[in-house]
Formats: sequence, structure tokens, C-alpha cells
Amino acid sequence: MKKQCAFLALWLCSLPVLTAPKKDFTSSDWQLPSGNAGMTHFKGQESLYIQKGVALLGEEQLQNGVLEVDIADDDARGFAGLVFHHDGKGTYEEIYVRLHKAGQPDALQYAPVYHQSNSWALYPEHQATATFASGEWTHLKVVIQGSTAAVYLNHADQPSLTVSDLKIKNQPKTRIGLKALDGAYFSNFRFSPLPQVSAPLEAKTPDAPAAIMHWQVSQALAIPQHHPSLFVLPDRKALTWENLPTEASGLLNIAAHRQKTSAEPMTETPESYVWVKLELASDRPQLRQFFFEYSNKAQVFLNGQPLFYGDNSFRAKGLMFRGDIDKTLQTNSLFLPLRQGNNTILIALSSEANGWGLMGRLDRMAGIKLINP
Repeated sequence: MKKQCAFLALWLCSLPVLTAPKKDFTSSDWQLPSGNAGMTHFKGQESLYIQKGVALLGEEQLQNGVLEVDIADDDARGFAGLVFHHDGKGTYEEIYVRLHKAGQPDALQYAPVYHQSNSWALYPEHQATATFASGEWTHLKVVIQGSTAAVYLNHADQPSLTVSDLKIKNQPKTRIGLKALDGAYFSNFRFSPLPQVSAPLEAKTPDAPAAIMHWQVSQALAIPQHHPSLFVLPDRKALTWENLPTEASGLLNIAAHRQKTSAEPMTETPESYVWVKLELASDRPQLRQFFFEYSNKAQVFLNGQPLFYGDNSFRAKGLMFRGDIDKTLQTNSLFLPLRQGNNTILIALSSEANGWGLMGRLDRMAGIKLINP
């Protein structure tokens, strides 16, 4: 995997890049978020300050290209970065720095955002250690080509992070911009389009061992009370089901398919949830180990009986708990007492923020057949 990332970074560096002029923040082309956002002078540079939200650059469309900006904050906890492949509604990709996390393994992050729902906890493999000089501007550059992005800090020759499987791409119209949470300053924004070229063949992301690659998923529902400790089995007639494929890793990102019942600024909104269903037939009564990962909360039923409830939310287990999904599927499991014939696994899966996803596999499939809808 390291060799693949190094090759992708080398290939991205070989693309022709022209020096782009700065894009004036005072231009009426910018669509600024509501609230505290506007021009100011900070650390010796004319800057755009954004307290919270996304600023989009007019109708500029960019599938492939180079984005650059200088970022600084006012010594507060904050997130700031570049936005691309934005559909104009709330689905986009972002690469951002966490200036208050300098030197930490999650100081630099990539995440897809679906319907304003950030999914960073589902992609811990797209995070990296980075250092920032206190009280100085940090230069962030992202080179985007096809499914790949290379991220450079402070004019370094080598990328600090390489993402080889961008999740949102090949949309007919995509916009670019900036994003901040908890306040940040931006200066010297530039962008240069790149021509579409034939990308090198990418190695397929390895599937999780025997990962379940399709799940049946209901419509999104609002939780009537905050942080329920127990879900009640649904009225089956009230649910509609859709068979959804996972990503190559076996991850089912619910937010890519379902919109939450309310917007998600961070962790201030009521939770939404879906029912996820897996039907299988067993040739005999048997006990099977079910390995799974989830975000944020999950309750598992087998044939109508509750077997498990867990909370994997951000900080649910202490201030340092992040709630990342373990894609090796080695940390969570339960034992399923399967009966002979058909069995139904139902999972209530809720999310407040930072990720809404599920992965799972059985220890072995001998004597078991998945029932497709």
C-alpha cells in the first residue's frame, strides 16, 4: 500500500501545473456562508475570515486541478481547509487541517461529506500527522486528478497525505471553495485546472475477509427521544427496503444513500437512524461469530430477539475516544444462535455526527446462504 501511495504521489507531481493568479476574496463571485464571514487583516495579510460554514467560488467548475490557500487561526480550536467536487447542495469532498492538533496523527484529514454529513470517523486511513508553526500561516495545496488527491503542506516536495480513492467524483458540475469550523482565516487562494489524463491503474482496495457486500436498508427515520438505550422492533409494513452495495472495503456509508432528517453542523442535531437487514438460511442449528463495526450507535436483533446494544459515538467513552471504524473487523463480535432455515438480522443504526456506517462478516459461511431480496 505504501508503494502504491508513493507511486500515485510521484505521478501526480509529474502533471503539468501552471502558476495561477490569486483569486480576490472581495469579488462578488464568492458565495459566503451566513453569519460571521468577511474580509479582514490578519497576521500581515488581507484575509477572509469564516467562523463556520462553506464559502463557494461562484460557478467555477473543477473536476481535476490544483487548489492552494494559506490558513491561520486565532489560537482557538478550529478546522479549516479546501472544498472540491461540491454539488452546490451539500455533498462534497474536503481536505482540512486541525491547527490545534499539530503533531497528532489526525492533524490532517480527508473526508467525503454527503448531504452536509461529514464521514471522517469512517475513513481513519485518510488521516495523517502534520506539524504547524504556532502563530504562522500554513500553506495547504491539494492536487486532484481522477480518483486521487495529493496533499502538500508549506511548499514541501513530498505529500503529507495521499488519497487514492476519492469518493465523490465524475459529477457533471462540481464547485470549489473553503470551509471552516470554529473560526479560521484564509489568504492567497489559487486554483489551476488540470487536463483529464489517463490515470495509472490503481490497485483494488482489498475486501475485508468475507465481508458482507450488500445490505437491505430502510428509509431514514428520526429518533423520537435523545440517546435511546433500546430500539423497539419496527412495524415491517411501515418500512421500505433498498438493497445497497458497500464500498470495496466492505463499508456501507449510510450517508451516501440516505439524508438525515435534519442538518448536521457538528453534534447539535437530533439523531437519525435506519434499519439494516440481512437475511440468511442455515442448513442446521449452529452458532456463528458475527464480526462488525458501526458508527455511531447500533442495536442488533436476531429473529426478533435483541442481542447487542453499543455506543461508538465521538467521546462516548471519554474525551480521547474518537469512534473510528476498524476496517479489519477484529474488535467487535457477537455469537449468533442460528436456527435451521431462514434467519433475519436487524440492526438499528443511528448517527448524530462524524459518520454513519456499518461493516460486517461471519467467521465462516459453511452451511449458510445469504438470501438476496
